[in-house]
Amino acid sequence: MRTTVIGGGNIGTVLAALLSERGEEVRLLSSRPTEVSEEPVLTDEEGTILHRGHRVKSYDDPEAACAGADLVFSTVPAFRNEKLLEKIRGILDPETVFCFVPGSGGGELVFREELERGVYLCGMERVPTIARSEVYGTRARIGTIREKLFVAAADPLHTMRCCGRIEEALGILTLPLPNYLNLTLTPSNPILHTSRLFCIFREYKEGMVYQSLPLFYEDWDLESARTLLRMDEELQNVVKSLPELSLSGVVSLKRHYESRNETELQAKLSQIRSFRGIQTPALQKEGGFVPDFSSRYFASDFPYGLKVLLETAALTGTDCPVMKQVYEWYKGAASPEKEFSFAEYGIRDRNDLVRFYGNNTVIH
Repeated sequence: MRTTVIGGGNIGTVLAALLSERGEEVRLLSSRPTEVSEEPVLTDEEGTILHRGHRVKSYDDPEAACAGADLVFSTVPAFRNEKLLEKIRGILDPETVFCFVPGSGGGELVFREELERGVYLCGMERVPTIARSEVYGTRARIGTIREKLFVAAADPLHTMRCCGRIEEALGILTLPLPNYLNLTLTPSNPILHTSRLFCIFREYKEGMVYQSLPLFYEDWDLESARTLLRMDEELQNVVKSLPELSLSGVVSLKRHYESRNETELQAKLSQIRSFRGIQTPALQKEGGFVPDFSSRYFASDFPYGLKVLLETAALTGTDCPVMKQVYEWYKGAASPEKEFSFAEYGIRDRNDLVRFYGNNTVIH
């Protein structure tokens, strides 16, 4: 099978290594192709090599990397999807499986013209493993690889074919979700990262410098856990407001992290081995640190993560005061140039939303 990975960061390196180790023909599209290794390696926390790729070919030319591919994995952050589309528009063959990893962030709408061309757009609920790049495109540390992956296609009629192709390529059991909205509403980074950043930087004003910052996960506090659970509860209310769509894949974080309350969730998040050492996204300035608003934790998870959830809530008439508070803080602090809007893609009311995600009618 001819497989392409777009992006040589954390998950791009993981996918290139796993796919090529299994004998897949792997091409990797990167803006830094000379830094990508033909034999990327994945290690555990102690540095022991767990997986080693073979004969990965890297390109900065989209056509050379993507033309003729049977399966394409995109690992670029959601805020770069529009630029990515400009680069690969019309290159993919019809019936190519194109998978966003992960599937949240609105990519299914940004790429809707590729869907109309017959490309099988799909997304993965969560990444196959937690990963941290040590050397770009060459070496990454990983946690436990998931035993199951969950996938949904933008057109539900294509989901089983997408699952089959991904399972064949990665050798990981891949199960279908009923529709793509299950991925859009997955309570992962769009509320996980945003709640934590809000609690760390909520008092930030331009000109303020922090002498030190907590580790992102290991120092997770009760306020962050409380805010996260409240956002998760609001998201579950959005799910309940759409009974005509099967959203069984939108599992609450209490269940996902096996935590009954904020105390248990705080303990869980602060003790996950694969999260150790992850820094709060910040830039070093004279006298300390300031938030790094260019980090994908900010630039992707707020305007293309949390904003999608809030737009869905607005279309369904669901009140989400905590999510609104967190997003309004971000807008005031970061002043984003662009943010996701359903209306930009022709989804202007609840009926449009249900029609697109339930019946896959492409709206113009």
